[in-house]
Amino acid sequence: MKLGLLPHRPEQLRVAPRLSAYLRMPPQAPARLDRGAYRPQIWANDTIGDCTAAALANTALAIGALEQFVPVISQEAVLALYSATSGYVPGRPETDRGAVLADVLEYQSRAGWNVGREVLSGPWATLEAQDLGFLRSALVLFGAVQLGVALSISDQNTAVWDTNAAAEAGDPAPGSWGLHALVLWDYTGSAPDDVVHLATWGRLQPATWRWVAQRSKEAHVILWRSLLRSSGYAWNGLDYEGLRAASARMG
Repeated sequence: MKLGLLPHRPEQLRVAPRLSAYLRMPPQAPARLDRGAYRPQIWANDTIGDCTAAALANTALAIGALEQFVPVISQEAVLALYSATSGYVPGRPETDRGAVLADVLEYQSRAGWNVGREVLSGPWATLEAQDLGFLRSALVLFGAVQLGVALSISDQNTAVWDTNAAAEAGDPAPGSWGLHALVLWDYTGSAPDDVVHLATWGRLQPATWRWVAQRSKEAHVILWRSLLRSSGYAWNGLDYEGLRAASARMG
C-alpha cells in the first residue's frame, strides 16, 4: 500500500478557516456513532501516492452513503485531482511525490473538481485534531472528517491500530512508516480504547481513539452542497455563507 501525504504547512493552516469560528454551537455527538455499511474504494492508492485525492473521493462516497445514493466518481477524476495538486504525471513514477491535503482542499474550492458527471466545489475548514470531542461533533455535522496521520511500521502488522502494539509488530514511532490521508467514518464510543473506523485503501480500518489522538497531525471537513440530497444535516448551526467566503479567500 502507498502513502503520499506531505507535511502540512503551518502558515497555510494558520490562515485557513477554523471550523469553530463558523458554528453557533457544535452539535451534541452521540456516545456511539455506528453507521454500518460503507464501501470506500482504493482509488489506485495501492500503487500511487494519491491518498489525499483518494480521501476526498472516499469522503464523497461517505456522504452519499448517508444520503442513500452513490456518487459517480471516476478513477481518472481522482488521478486528475492528484496531478493538479502535486505535479504527478501518469506513467512517470518519479513525479509521484505526494501532496499537501490543504492544497487539495483549496484546489477543489477554487477551481472545482470534475468527478465525471458533475463538478464538486465546496467550502472547507480545519479543526484541532487532538480535540476529540469536537472531532466527533464535526463528524456528525459534516458526515466525514479528513485526517492527516503519522503511521508507524507497527501499524502494518496490527489488526486494530493502537498506541500499544506488540513489540514484534515493529517500530511503533509515529511517522516511522510515513504520513497518510484518510477519512474518519464512525466510532463505537468515546473512551480512549473505543474503536473508530477509518476509510482507506478500499476498507474500513479500525483504530482506537488514543491512536487517533497520538497520530493525527491535521483534521479538515468539507461541505459539498450538491451532495446533500435530502437530509440537510450539515446546516445545523453552521454559518455556511461565512465559511464559503473564508474558504474562497484561501484560493
